[in-house]
Amino acid sequence: MKKLLLTSAIVALGQTATTAQAQSISNSYIAAKIGFTKTSDSDWSDTGLTGDIGIDTGANFALAYGFNLIPSLRTEFEVSYRKADLDDITVDGVGTADLTGDVKTWGFLLNGYYDFMADQAVSPYITAGIGALRHSGKIASVAGLGVTGASDSDTVFAYQLGGGASYDLSDNVALDGGYRYLASSDPDFDGLEAEYGAHEFRIGLRYGF
Repeated sequence: MKKLLLTSAIVALGQTATTAQAQSISNSYIAAKIGFTKTSDSDWSDTGLTGDIGIDTGANFALAYGFNLIPSLRTEFEVSYRKADLDDITVDGVGTADLTGDVKTWGFLLNGYYDFMADQAVSPYITAGIGALRHSGKIASVAGLGVTGASDSDTVFAYQLGGGASYDLSDNVALDGGYRYLASSDPDFDGLEAEYGAHEFRIGLRYGF
C-alpha cells in the first residue's frame, strides 16, 4: 500500500512538473488590432513661416508578437500602419486654405504591458512603448494654388502611452480593447518641420500559444 501511494505521488509530481514546464514555455502570443486614429492639428514651420495643418481622422491596423515575462508583465514588438487625409493649412498672419493630400505612417514599437488582474477573465492594463515612426506626407494641391505634387518621408523617434482591458474568450484567445497616445519627434519634410501626436482607439484579438 505504501509503495502504491509513493508511486502515485511520484507520478502526480511528474505530471505537475510537466504541466508547469508546458505553461512556462507556452507563454508567447500574437495579436491583431484595428481602430481609428484622431491626429492632432500639426504645428509646422518652414523658412520663417509658421502655422498648422488640419488632419482628418483615419484608420489604423497593427500586428504584434509578444510573450509574458511574469504573469502580470509582458512585452511585444508591434508593426502598425495608419493613413489620414489632410484637411487644411493655416499660415500665421496670412490665412487658411483647403489642402488635398495625406499622411501615411508606419510604426515599429517595442511595447510593455502591466496586467492588473492577469489571472482573471477581465484584466485591465497599462502600456508604454518606444520605437520609430516612418511618416510619408503628400500634398496634392492647395486651394487657389493648383497642384503642387510635393511629397517627402522621414523616420523619427516615437513613443506611446495608454491603457485598456482584455477579456478571455477561451484559454488561448482574448478580446482586447484600449486607448493610447502616440507621438513622435518632429518629422522633416524637405525643410518643413511638423509636429505629430495622435489619439488611437483600437480593438483586436490576442492568441496565446
